[in-house]
Amino acid sequence: MAWVMDVLQPSLQERLQPAVVEKALQEQHRDILRGIERGDPTAAERATREHLLYLRDLLSVIEELG
Repeated sequence: MAWVMDVLQPSLQERLQPAVVEKALQEQHRDILRGIERGDPTAAERATREHLLYLRDLLSVIEELG
């Protein structure tokens, strides 16, 4: 599954870079990891969903701005 990130991540990073807030991404990743480390799948899933929604919203804004 790591190959997915190798294929998708570079282009995703390139598109998001102008709009992304690095601190927000770091906190989101930290929240995901915290849920996993605590053995709390509900917290990990919630954090993952929030992260994906954040990225989706960023992409939407970037596409709207053209």
